[in-house]
Amino acid sequence: LQIERESTKVIDVEFFNNGDIRDTRDFYQTQFELIRSRALAAQVIKDLNLKDQFASPSAIVRVKQWLGLDSSNNQERELENKILENLSVEPIMNSRLVAVHYDGSTPEQAAQIANAVVKAFEKRNIERRVTDTQEAKQYLTKSVEEAKAKLEDSEQRLNQYARDHEIFQIDDAEATTTSSFALKNLSEELVQAQKQRIEKESKYELLSDKNRKLADRIGVLEDNAAYLQALSQRLDKLKAQYDKQPFASLRTQIKNLETQIDVEVSTKLASLKGEYESAKKKEGLLHEGIAKAKSEAMQEQDKAIAYGTLKREVTTNQQL
Repeated sequence: LQIERESTKVIDVEFFNNGDIRDTRDFYQTQFELIRSRALAAQVIKDLNLKDQFASPSAIVRVKQWLGLDSSNNQERELENKILENLSVEPIMNSRLVAVHYDGSTPEQAAQIANAVVKAFEKRNIERRVTDTQEAKQYLTKSVEEAKAKLEDSEQRLNQYARDHEIFQIDDAEATTTSSFALKNLSEELVQAQKQRIEKESKYELLSDKNRKLADRIGVLEDNAAYLQALSQRLDKLKAQYDKQPFASLRTQIKNLETQIDVEVSTKLASLKGEYESAKKKEGLLHEGIAKAKSEAMQEQDKAIAYGTLKREVTTNQQL
């Protein structure tokens, strides 16, 4: 009989170490003991119908003589004992072969029982492998069903969490929240608002600075700047004339023109002040909005971490 060592391999896992000499020796010794086991002897009795022959009144004498049995109430036990007493297993050195010997009353009897022992041993090995395969199949089938159930559950929890916290995907990107969008938009608006506020503030300060030349002051204006420039040029001419000819009429014209210019400048200053304060207020509101959005974004970051955990769980269950 050739005994080949097989690896009990299920799901790409080897359940023994091929390099362990002691384990190999134990393996073959185990096989020898299985060949000489009472269970195998019982199988041989069943396969050869020895019990039925022994129970038959017409064949009782023949079988008892064949096996050399005495009368006994425990006939099957005696049959097993008799087979085991006459059965021996001899390993052949430097090989995976074993010689199965049976000492019987006739050569035919010895051959029949020896062959039956080998066939029973082979049959049990096949049955064991089939059983292992069936158990592995049942285990994998059950595991697949459990993995499917876990996957469905994790997908539902991931989807529900995303709905509850308004987390969604855009162009297959990472999970994005409404607060992160708001924070980005508010930051862009704040940059523009700061630019406008600085511009309005600079114009207001320049226009209200009476120490500067009038031409420089009104140069910051966009609307009606040409009109004020014309008034300024006219005032300069009148002043030049007055320096050469200090007539009272010229002084009156200069005074009236300065008053007219002051009224126009004051109107523009009031308008610029309103625009500046409006820009400043908008900037303040944007700062408040950003602070709120940051707070919400920090909270949603925690939610995103939990979302990522659930998402990884879904991926793991998909792989399983």
